[in-house]
Amino acid sequence: DRELGVSQRVVDILDRRPLARLFRRRALLAYNAIDLNRFARTVSFDAQRKRTTLGLPSAARVVGSIGRLSAQKGYRCLVQAAAAVVARQPDVHFVIVGAGEEAETLQQQAIAAGIAGHIHLLGAREDVEELFACMELFVSSSLWEGLPTVLLEAMAAGVPVIATRVSGTIELVENGITGVLVAPGDPQQLATAILAALVQPASGQAMAARAREFVFARFDIAAVARQHEAIYQELAPPQ
Repeated sequence: DRELGVSQRVVDILDRRPLARLFRRRALLAYNAIDLNRFARTVSFDAQRKRTTLGLPSAARVVGSIGRLSAQKGYRCLVQAAAAVVARQPDVHFVIVGAGEEAETLQQQAIAAGIAGHIHLLGAREDVEELFACMELFVSSSLWEGLPTVLLEAMAAGVPVIATRVSGTIELVENGITGVLVAPGDPQQLATAILAALVQPASGQAMAARAREFVFARFDIAAVARQHEAIYQELAPPQ
């Protein structure tokens, strides 16, 4: 009786289907959302000690990414970009959080590129709030998306973001305002953006502050839950 899309792009796809057009069915926009209480306050813990437990050098600059290790997430492109970054800035380390079928492939790719010591595949974790606090930069290298909640989390945590210019993501990140957008599947462009962000941390922090404000204003899970509740009540038979 009702269809919801998690981004405007998804809504547009639903509305373009022949049967939807024939019966003049319109999908509703209901963004993905997150529990903002997790990021309402700064995580209070020893970030340097946390980095040590992750096997990171004390002076490392950390670029992080979180997601399923699948082809969709573009991690092969990220590892290629990491090789170019490390060649220029050897103190940069990459933390990739998540599990999936690409784990072994990514590990072998890092070994072949000679940067295995700079690529930290952490597997699935339940301490992402603390991991965000260890990052100088968050990267989303996805080749396509619906609406990436992990990007919402990074923005809510106040971490500067670089993301690929794909559907869903472009509804969250305004290039040069709340983050930096690059072409999907382009490791050189991604590496260039990472290097630029690392040498201009003040610019990244300013974008991160605007991104955090944007997320807190629009993507509270309680507000989206109320939107779903209103739809259910509309559909419920009268008492």
